[in-house]
Amino acid sequence: MFDAAVEAELIPTKPVSSIKLDRKREKKEEREVLTDDEIAKYMGSPVADLEVRMMGLASRCEGGMRTSDLHFWNWTEIDTAKFSECIVPRSKTGKPQKLTIPETLKAPLRAWWERAGRPEAGPVFPVRRGKRAGERKSLSNSYAKRLRRDLFRAGVWRKPPIEVPATKPGQRTDLGKTVEGTKPAPNPHDPLYFEKEDTLPVDFHSFRRAFSTALAETGINAQNAMTITAHATPGVHARYVARTREMRTIPEVAMPKLLTTLLPGFEAPAANTVTAAAIVVARDESIVRRDESKTRVDAEIEPEAPEDARAALRSSRLVTIRGVRRSMCDERVAEVRDCALDSWLQLLDSNQRPGG
Repeated sequence: MFDAAVEAELIPTKPVSSIKLDRKREKKEEREVLTDDEIAKYMGSPVADLEVRMMGLASRCEGGMRTSDLHFWNWTEIDTAKFSECIVPRSKTGKPQKLTIPETLKAPLRAWWERAGRPEAGPVFPVRRGKRAGERKSLSNSYAKRLRRDLFRAGVWRKPPIEVPATKPGQRTDLGKTVEGTKPAPNPHDPLYFEKEDTLPVDFHSFRRAFSTALAETGINAQNAMTITAHATPGVHARYVARTREMRTIPEVAMPKLLTTLLPGFEAPAANTVTAAAIVVARDESIVRRDESKTRVDAEIEPEAPEDARAALRSSRLVTIRGVRRSMCDERVAEVRDCALDSWLQLLDSNQRPGG
């Protein structure tokens, strides 16, 4: 409207041209990624759905297979003689990919094949019931809710569960009816189960993300990683590299040398080196005194006492002596560890004084 008015020379300029909108950068939320410990706990749970576990294991191990890849996967694409290689459909890109079958997946995949009756062809994960039993699953099938349900049943959580009324599926509580008892439920603050400010809860794709993150942790170059995972662009792989521990760790060499700059001649002791030195000194002193302690304890025990009583008393007193020495060693180690901290405190104190 204003453009037409300016063009018709009804107004000199658009009245809103000087108004600047505060454009906020769009925040992209990432899905939570399951750790290998969480995956192992889930895989070992007998209460979790066996098929979803098997699909998750295949996704985590076999090139980060997508849900659609698993739906398209056929026994004709798997070497059922040796279970050494397979073809991953890669339905998203339309480019099937030949990969080796990792040792971690070989035995479970063979057991799944034998459980299915050793088929020569057909979907690896077919429809299990109904008129379409045995056929390929629909691409719209989702496993997110079942996965989160079974993760919780398997005891996988990052925040302690809470207690909620023990309602049953479909049971209404808005008509004045009360529910007896409680049951555990996911903590609303647990990022595995609830959306947070910067993350979304886990879904089945988390197995693919876990594979991609683990691949990035190995330091493999981007080109090889993109090939194995069938990522379309380097930017996608870069997101997983950013998740690695190495990328989250600030290098010590990037830290400023404040002590050596503000306190000329001062060198902060390396904590591990100093601690090791203190432990070695305390250990050597204990070795030197060990024989003396045994001799002293033997002298304190009545010679006429039975041998079993003498042995018990000797052991008790030596344990006490060792405990005292260990305590003394710990105190010395702590004293050495505090050396650098004391120097920092002195530095701060001197800088706060007038003229410091």
